[in-house]
Amino acid sequence: MTSFENTKSEIVGSALGKAIGLSTSSTWNDVVTKIKSVADRGTDQTTNSIGWGSGYFALNSIPEGYYRSSGYSWAPEIRTNRSNFGTASAGNVLSGVTFTSQNGIRISGTMKNYTNSIQTATTDATDSSKSCYWARNGYIDVIPAVGYWGSWNWDRSYIRVPDRYNDGYNAGVNAKTSKSWTGHINTTSGGSFTTGFQPNVILLKRDGDNFPIGVYCSYGISVNHIEGPSNSHLSNIFSTNSNGFSLGTLNAYTKDKYCYCAAFKIV
Repeated sequence: MTSFENTKSEIVGSALGKAIGLSTSSTWNDVVTKIKSVADRGTDQTTNSIGWGSGYFALNSIPEGYYRSSGYSWAPEIRTNRSNFGTASAGNVLSGVTFTSQNGIRISGTMKNYTNSIQTATTDATDSSKSCYWARNGYIDVIPAVGYWGSWNWDRSYIRVPDRYNDGYNAGVNAKTSKSWTGHINTTSGGSFTTGFQPNVILLKRDGDNFPIGVYCSYGISVNHIEGPSNSHLSNIFSTNSNGFSLGTLNAYTKDKYCYCAAFKIV
């Protein structure tokens, strides 16, 4: 049997000898002690210390010890929690681009890329691949098609709204961009008028005469006034509600003639 001293240099110089810190001065007891101190790490270990460098990712701070396969084809292995790679899913990443996250490795993105797209908005609110618009409260609201609009360039990527639109989407109901109503009054006591909407512009004029003439506006500016003959005038004569408007007493302005009214809702 070969003695320890005769094989000592081979043991010390081996990969295991170097790994457990043997040297030419190590005794047999040193060898036994160091081998017994090697931890059995089994088939796998977990680390949440992840680093990266030029062209690679690294799992850091792996515990020292002995790793074995125990007959498994996948072992030994080092594991890390999937959450360390983020929460992105295919819909969050552009089509044609791959990514790795807690949902998998080298997943292909599915997000539509509209960077070089010019799209005309429609009033169809059932298809998320199309931009949709509707007019309300003085604005044209546009919901972009689901996807990535990444170019601030009028020649490459934008959404168009037809310049002669009549309707827009409003919870499944077409909403007119403006509304109007006309009617008349032939009494001095004023009255209420049903228009079916709350007007924000009202015009009044006596039939065949220059006066009285009245203006109400709550769109952009505030006006509520009727001017009569001989520099007479009335203020705050109009009032509106969700279904129409009312006129206060017009004194003798109307007499036996009509005062015509036109009401509008500008949106």
